[in-house]
Order: sequence, then C-alpha cells, then structure tokens
Amino acid sequence: MKSGRLRHRIAIQERQLVVAPNGDREWSWVEVHADVPASFTGGPGREFLAAESIRAETVGRFELRYLPGITAEMRVAWDGLVWSIKAPPIVDATARRMMTLLVGAGVNDG
Repeated sequence: MKSGRLRHRIAIQERQLVVAPNGDREWSWVEVHADVPASFTGGPGREFLAAESIRAETVGRFELRYLPGITAEMRVAWDGLVWSIKAPPIVDATARRMMTLLVGAGVNDG
C-alpha cells in the first residue's frame, strides 16, 4: 500500500484497570498506539430498534501497517468518534505488512 493512502491518524485504545488519584481502582481506556497512519473506508450504516428507541450504527474499516497485539477488545478513536473493533484484525498474507480492522460506531463506547 502506498503511504499516501494512509492519510488519517488514529489512536488505538485498550481498556485497563488503573489507579485513580484517590486510590480507587477503576476501568479506563488507555492509548496503546497513538498517531497511527491509516486509511478509512466507510460501509453501510443501519438503524434498529433497541430498548424502545431507534439506534443508528455506522460501520467501516481501517487499513494500517501491521501492529502486533491488537485485539477485538480494543477500540479506535478517530475524528471525534469512538469505533469498536468488531472482529479480530485481518492480517494480509504478505509477510504481515498490513492489517484491516472492521469497526462500528454509534451504538456503544467501544
């Protein structure tokens, strides 16, 4: 992939147990990879009824250079939105140079 296509900068976050200033332990999203070059391709959105209200979800995919350790429990922050990673990353068959993250935004916080 040519680097010109990787024009967006994303942050990959992981949910971790952290110690708050008052000593309590709480779950928080922590950036594990910041300023990662990626390309984004939007997909179809959908609307559905849940808990007696209409919800909307946008789906898409990010393509980026291979980063080890990314899982479906992580999330992507980009352009003011939080994108949940919907499936394990898809790694290309060419010596782990690129990976694809299937993502969705709008239903939950990651």
